[in-house]
Parts: sequence; structure tokens; C-alpha cells
Amino acid sequence: MRLRHRPGRTAAIAAAATLALAAPAANAVTRTGTLSVTATVSSACNLTTSTLAFGTYSVGQATARDASGSIGYSGCFNAAMAFELGLGANASGSTRNMKGTGTTLLRYEIYSNSGRTTVFGTGTAGVAVTTTNTGDGTVPVYGRIFASQVVPTGSYTDTVAVTLTF
Repeated sequence: MRLRHRPGRTAAIAAAATLALAAPAANAVTRTGTLSVTATVSSACNLTTSTLAFGTYSVGQATARDASGSIGYSGCFNAAMAFELGLGANASGSTRNMKGTGTTLLRYEIYSNSGRTTVFGTGTAGVAVTTTNTGDGTVPVYGRIFASQVVPTGSYTDTVAVTLTF
């Protein structure tokens, strides 16, 4: 049997086939959900210290010997920070001391103000700082060796822990 070509009928069959392919199957199911996306951003806040160097103190010196220095911080963007200083490795009670030869101690103190009236310590005696968007800065420290100390000549040192909480 010979089929004749009919232009209108061929176009209708092609259109019906296209619609059948485009329409979803009657039994298709769609599900939706959510994707959680998280990240943790940590501070790159860094602490730097230098030496609080008093220079030379003369035995029995009638006046106090003062020095100043700083504690540096960097990468602490918009952070509320607290700086605390320990009593040092040679403390006697609540008194800071540098140690010389043997058991010889040279009494000193570290302050948070240039008038040397506020001891720089821990807790409420620490120093609170809120940084700006630059994230870098310094906290000044002011030291004093007390007058009239008669100690042997030589080098005296101490190590004080610095704690930065942010």
C-alpha cells in the first residue's frame, strides 16, 4: 500500500509529538529543599611586645628611675580588647621585682598612665581598648624603679606575662 504525502497532516503529527515531549509525565514528582551555607571568620589579632628598658639605676639613687614602652597589636579589626599584665616571674606577694644575682631583688612597678598612679595589672586593673577599622595600635606602659634601693651592682631582669583577650 502506498502512502501519500499530505503536508498538513505531517505538520500536525510533528506538533503533537513536540507537545508530548514537553509536557511532564502525569506521575512526575518534585521535591524541594534547602542548602545550608556557613563560614567562620576568625580574628587575626596579633600581640607584640618589646623590652621595658630602664637603663642604669645607681645604688641607693635618691629619685625613682622611670621608663616607658608599649604593647603592640595588629589585625584586630573593630575588636573590643582587654590587656592584662601579670606580676612577673620574681613577684613577692603583689610586689613586682627584677632579679639580680642570687636572690637579690630590685623593686619596680608598671603603670597604665604616664603619671604612674594606676598600676597596670589584671581584671579591672587591666586596660580596655576598642580598636578602629585599621586594627593596629599600641598600648603604652610606664615603668618605675623605686628610689633609695640599696642592692648589689649587676644586671636585673624580670619577665611579665601579657594577656590579650578579644
